[in-house]
This record gives sequence, structure tokens and C-alpha cells, in this order.
Amino acid sequence: MYDIKTYKDLLNSEFLKRIKRNPQYSKRAFAKLLGVSAGALSEILSGKRKLTSKSAEKVAKALGYSNAEFERLKELVFQNNENIEIEPIESKKLESQNLDYSFVISNWYCFAILNLAKIKNFKWDISWIAKKLGVSEFEVNNAFEKLTSIGLLCPKGKKFEIKESLIETSTDVPSAAIKSYHKDILEKAIDAIELQKVEERDISGIGFSIDKKDLKNIKKEISDFQEYIAKKYNKDKKADEVYQLQMAFFKLTKE
Repeated sequence: MYDIKTYKDLLNSEFLKRIKRNPQYSKRAFAKLLGVSAGALSEILSGKRKLTSKSAEKVAKALGYSNAEFERLKELVFQNNENIEIEPIESKKLESQNLDYSFVISNWYCFAILNLAKIKNFKWDISWIAKKLGVSEFEVNNAFEKLTSIGLLCPKGKKFEIKESLIETSTDVPSAAIKSYHKDILEKAIDAIELQKVEERDISGIGFSIDKKDLKNIKKEISDFQEYIAKKYNKDKKADEVYQLQMAFFKLTKE
């Protein structure tokens, strides 16, 4: 929470955590947990209403914050309400990185939305996208906001224009965001084993022994293979599904 600049973003983050665990989780349930009305919570999350110090104390208790986390929340409330510009605590800022950038990387559905927009009969409709990806409308709304903020989406009337952009995850993105992304994707791969027909998926692997000197070359060839497959089969406006190519290559032996 120490890399968050506003209590609005903090509460949005807490709400999203609960939606990830339960896509049916609602703002009304979150408001009940925090001890505020659903209307008040909506206005706080949208920035229309300020969070008071007294309310912050209730929020901290409801979320089970430690004393240090509670102090950080109080600091955000004071500084945001007084319009004081603040910097994140204990965070290493990179030139091309901001909180919205990290959000897009750490949440798999952000890039899934961009790929979904390439399929036939796509609709720029929040409800339709949410059902198609199996996420909440709140998550889709948040994704639109963050994708627009970093320039990957550009509003065009009631629709959006997709701006192609390359993100260098090895240098531009905090490791926590990358880890979160891969954890979510691997969990979805596990779900696919149980929920998808064999003809709809391919989850396979092979074990073999290697010379550690070859590890760099192997990783490079895997990366080249992924790019080759994506370029060959990525179909703009001719596609009818969104797929994820996730390859697992890791050491089974221990030092």
C-alpha cells in the first residue's frame, strides 16, 4: 500500500482484491464491510466525496490494518484532502512507470480486453465484455480507465481506438506487478484443465536435463517461438476467441 498516492486508489485496490476472490462481490457488500452506505462508498471511490479521519479509522479496523498501515491511511486522508502533492513511500520509481502502468500489467484482463477487441462481433459494452471474460463490470471499468490513462486506449465517441504499444516488462514494470500477472494466468491455466474440453486447450510439458550454460539460449528460443506463433496466428477482426499462450519452463532439481 506504500506505493499508492490516494485513499481512493487504496480503497479501489482493496475492492479489486475481493472481486478477484469472488467475481460476484459487490460494492454494497464492500460498503457494509467498511460501515458506510453504498452511495457514500461510490462517491468516495469516484473522488466526489472526501474520506474523513473518523471514517478512515473505521475503514482501517474493518480491513484489519496494522498500526503502520493505519498511519499511512491517515496520511493519505490528510494530504489528499489538503491537496498536498505526495510521493510514494519506499517505492522505487522508474521514468516510464506509474501506478496505472503497474495496474495494467498486474491484471490479466487489461490486455485480454485489447485482444478481445480484435474478434468478430466485438462490442464496446462493459456488460458484454465482463461476461465474455468472466470478470466484473467494475474490473472492466477500471481497466478502461487505466488503459486510457497510459495511452493504450483512446476514447472515440462511445467506442475506443486501440493504440499499439510495446511494454518492456523486464525494465519498465515493478516485479510485484509481473508476479501478480503470472500468478493469475497460471491459476486460469489450472481452471482450464478442469473446465475446458481437451480439444479446446493444450497444456503439455516435457522434462529433460540441460547444461546450465544453455539456459540463456533456451529462454531466448522460447521467446522467439512465442513471438512467431503470435505473429502467425493473431487475426485482427477475423478472430472469434481470445487465447493465452503460457509456457512453463523451470528447474525441477534443487541445489
